[in-house]
Amino acid sequence: MAPNLWCICSLHLNPVIIDTDAQQVTFSINFNNTNLYLSAIYASISNLKRKELWHKLNLLQSQFDAPWCFIGDFNVILGAHEHCGSLNPARPPMLDFQAWTDQNNLIHLPTRGAEFTWDNKRGGRRHIKRRLDRSIYSHQFASSFKFLKMWSLHKDCKDLISDSWNGRVIGNPLFVLSTKLKRLKLVLKTWNKEVFGNIHTYVNEAENELSNIQAQIQSSGHTDQLMADEKKALTNLDEALLKQESF
Repeated sequence: MAPNLWCICSLHLNPVIIDTDAQQVTFSINFNNTNLYLSAIYASISNLKRKELWHKLNLLQSQFDAPWCFIGDFNVILGAHEHCGSLNPARPPMLDFQAWTDQNNLIHLPTRGAEFTWDNKRGGRRHIKRRLDRSIYSHQFASSFKFLKMWSLHKDCKDLISDSWNGRVIGNPLFVLSTKLKRLKLVLKTWNKEVFGNIHTYVNEAENELSNIQAQIQSSGHTDQLMADEKKALTNLDEALLKQESF
């Protein structure tokens, strides 16, 4: 009965709790005079309980016609391609999950790095890996943006952002926001390359190291040495990512 799902949000985004239960916390934030809705998910290991979650999320989405994003541990996979192990995954839970996302025209955000986000930490034929953690969003929410903390420390950063953002864009609020973000993203990408250079080199090297090890595991199976190498590579990647921490 102890709390196992926490959401932390900057106060200036005006977070408002919409709904909460044992499997989700749903809240809205106000960004550029637009309400965005987010659900932090920690789904049950019980398929019956997860059915209740899909029903709840359907109700919430029907009540608020707005940009939505769902992120967290869904404890279910879309298909056998998201499972690695000797036992075949059960089909009904996958169909229920697919039905919820298809019914609401949701998009599964593609990711880089490890193909699977969870494993049972067992060796040999008992080892199982799955992709349980993901981000899913509506078409209205499809505006991605990344801002590195190191940029804010540069003397030219504020003026660069201001000049880009103040450029006029005509359209509805979501179109204006999306267009300005895309334009600023390109400006910052060029500026980052000119001023900071290859700041992402360490991250790329760490990702490649991890990918190579995971490719060996995928083709040859788990060994104690490969599992130890994978753990070390994950640590190296975490350290590299801290060097390019973003808001």
